[in-house]
Amino acid sequence: MGFENILILNNKLTLVTEVEIKIPIILECDSYENQSFIIASKDRELIHIFIFAKVLTDFLSKDYHIVYERIFEKLLRSSKVSINNKSIFHQWNIYGLSYKNFTGIKPSSSEQELYYARSFERLNGRLNGNKDIIWKEYLDHIYYQAPNPHPNPHIESFNVSVKNFENK
Repeated sequence: MGFENILILNNKLTLVTEVEIKIPIILECDSYENQSFIIASKDRELIHIFIFAKVLTDFLSKDYHIVYERIFEKLLRSSKVSINNKSIFHQWNIYGLSYKNFTGIKPSSSEQELYYARSFERLNGRLNGNKDIIWKEYLDHIYYQAPNPHPNPHIESFNVSVKNFENK
């Protein structure tokens, strides 16, 4: 079972294919305001976090910092984040990130059935006293996912960012 990418919006199921994430940049200078960058990502884990943001990134949730660290790592590994933005990672306000938009399509009938089955399992678990069911599912996903097939994703991502920068 992978990261979930379906939500209900306007009373319709939508399969999310991409999310836009806005990352604020902190500058200690009055002459610069509202610095940020936005990336569009098709990463299933980032989509899952988008769907369950209230539960997973709420400061009142336990271990919320794990989720932000995962987002931070995903962004640093992404070839869509420019080399300039990666170079100032220490100025990112990762806890101030926001989701700006998403792209979605209608899920297939089997995807709809699976969504409702998962929802029923969660509801059943919650009624049986498991208040942290979404947290447990998320942790299971990150701990049991397949290892990255690339030997060093940080270097590969950095190299792609440099090439993109040079091509501009």
